[in-house]
Amino acid sequence: MNITQQLCCAGAAENQDYIRLGEDIAMVVDGSTPLVKDPRVPEVREYVRLLADAVAGAEGEDLPNMVAAGIETLRRRYGVPPETEGVSAALAILRETGEQVEVFVLGDCAAGVRFRDGRGPELVSQEAVSRLDGAVVAEMCRLHRERGIDVIEARQLPEVREMLLRHRRMMNRPGGYWIAGFAPEAARHGTHRVYRREELSRVVLFSDGFSGQREALLGAEEPCLQELYRQLRQREAADSRCNRYPRLKPGDDVSGIVAVF
Repeated sequence: MNITQQLCCAGAAENQDYIRLGEDIAMVVDGSTPLVKDPRVPEVREYVRLLADAVAGAEGEDLPNMVAAGIETLRRRYGVPPETEGVSAALAILRETGEQVEVFVLGDCAAGVRFRDGRGPELVSQEAVSRLDGAVVAEMCRLHRERGIDVIEARQLPEVREMLLRHRRMMNRPGGYWIAGFAPEAARHGTHRVYRREELSRVVLFSDGFSGQREALLGAEEPCLQELYRQLRQREAADSRCNRYPRLKPGDDVSGIVAVF
């Protein structure tokens, strides 16, 4: 595989996304800001780098096993139980081994796969986190309408904060959502695809900051990450209070990797 584009840009002062590229592996890691900090675990920016290194260096017959091993490495390093919630991250990983190509997604990162034979593009994603976030945004919009406040102001109201905390307590639990934290079991709940190298033309990995550009990322023969990023920031700048395009925050971290075969 040949990496033709990469992008990793902050949505705020601190970029909690991270991309890692190796000879046969590419990875987008999207760290999540903890609602309640745990002093036993690293800060998000450190965690995403440690996780990427641990997964890339893990031994395993496939990506789910490598992700599980990487998470376990960090769990042991910090001496915390699997249910620790202080820090977490979503993943989108691409690995080439001989004539086989794996794609693995956990959380709200995603991958777009295009084929040489003209088949429609395939989106590899998980929707659990997006559904929960969508419910929060819907509540913020309700408060916006009823109280005459900006959508982004509603995020700080007690009922929205409680909703976010309630959702966070569903992390890595049956009926909730699965994401990289300190529970190796989460890797078993990722979405894993295996392809023949010869059938692929391109794979795009992206964090949820690019979720609004899914159609462009999947549909274009060669999407321009920089141009899509420029368009995204332009739209956000015109709606800093999140009223026209309701969302959890004015601007999210944005990352993407384009690999061609």
